[in-house]
Amino acid sequence: MKNTVSVRTGSSRIGSVSRKIMGDVTIRARIAGEDLNFNLMHERIDLGPAAGWVDYFSFNGSRLRDAGKDINGAAITAAFRASWDLRKEGPTEDDRRTLLMAEMYRALGRVDAIHRVYINQYLHSDADRLCTLNLSERQELRTIVESGRPDLVHAEIENLFLQSKTSATDFFTRRFMLDGWLQPAMNAWRAGTPDGLNLWKEGVAAAYRKLQRRSEKIYAKSGHCLVHPFLRFAAYEAFVEFQRCASEVWAMILPGLQTRFALSAVSIEFMRGMHAITGPAKEPALGDHTRGFLYGQALSLHPVGRWLLDRPSHLASIGTWLVQCQGIGEGDIDRPMDEVAYQDVLFALLCSAHEYARARKSSENRRNLRTNGNWKQPRVGSHIGTAAIRCNQQGEADLLDTLRIGLLDSKTRDCPVCNRPLQLRNDSFEMNGAVIDVTFQCECGHVTVRQVDHDVLKKLIGISIAA
Repeated sequence: MKNTVSVRTGSSRIGSVSRKIMGDVTIRARIAGEDLNFNLMHERIDLGPAAGWVDYFSFNGSRLRDAGKDINGAAITAAFRASWDLRKEGPTEDDRRTLLMAEMYRALGRVDAIHRVYINQYLHSDADRLCTLNLSERQELRTIVESGRPDLVHAEIENLFLQSKTSATDFFTRRFMLDGWLQPAMNAWRAGTPDGLNLWKEGVAAAYRKLQRRSEKIYAKSGHCLVHPFLRFAAYEAFVEFQRCASEVWAMILPGLQTRFALSAVSIEFMRGMHAITGPAKEPALGDHTRGFLYGQALSLHPVGRWLLDRPSHLASIGTWLVQCQGIGEGDIDRPMDEVAYQDVLFALLCSAHEYARARKSSENRRNLRTNGNWKQPRVGSHIGTAAIRCNQQGEADLLDTLRIGLLDSKTRDCPVCNRPLQLRNDSFEMNGAVIDVTFQCECGHVTVRQVDHDVLKKLIGISIAA
């Protein structure tokens, strides 16, 4: 393993005394005879008086989320594939499926649908990273931890981040459909035709985008489309399988890192826990705790993990537990919860999750949310309540009614279900690439989405809309 470059130095974004950024490091790892390069972030983390300062290496979560298109994306899938040569029995069908799903994730490019299943969006650097919970809120979380019930801990996390629960019937139906997409690649694999696999990757990405465009048109006309849930399911399943590959790669490169940088045992155990897929990640995504602590994601690749690194008190709890219990193991939080030190770790994780969720909500309201490592374009709704009213010199209600009349013709202004007028709200506008999604909703609950060109909306509002 070779340390080749270190370029970035500094402290954490909020100036935390518990975390020092040492720089980016490129290491070369030899796995099953294949030399692979990985670009890692190197930090020094203070785990409190019990464990002291430790070295921490991780992938850049923002770049890795961008469909793994940086150097690490290709290296992770190549390392996972190369590891099969180290086994006498060779790869299983499940291994092949995992790799194909990971390659599918990389082929899809940026897919925001994963956030519609489980929230994991990074925040703008100006977001409020100092927000904390009050005493009563912390006591509620402490009560959950001290109950000794892991299912309550899982449920608390899912209530914060899980956006789309999947029933058993829907899961197996969508899984069956997804396996149909994977079958041509499996056939090419068995036939030993690499060109067939490459063509499959290109074809599955094109098919996904085509289906996405078609479903958006259907949704725009009717406000309902059964394809949307499947596309979100497919994207998220590919995303977590890519993370599974990344987690297994860490098990391969940690020994080399330990030798090269003389890492302590506590440092190694800390990284094992941060990079592990917590809980039984291979169970179906049924909307309960069976999918794991972060629904199949590693703590190091979720914003909660980054939030945790900026909280000295939370890190001290982890350091105490590492020293007392000698290891996070495989990161499974379903172990018995009768150890005080371990309960403190779970309490730290729950607090970090709630603090991140609160900061995200506040940041989203200010349109500071960053998705997949890119600045999210400001929603037009932010202009309607402020600049639009000032420039047009009219009340918000009048402006929204003007827009409703301008965007809907006389035949589509009423709800097709109950014939009452469709309503337009201040938060009904969402940037969607080259167009703007405008959502109309009736009192009966029916939703209609129209896609509008920027210039059309500019003329109606009378102001310049940031694209």
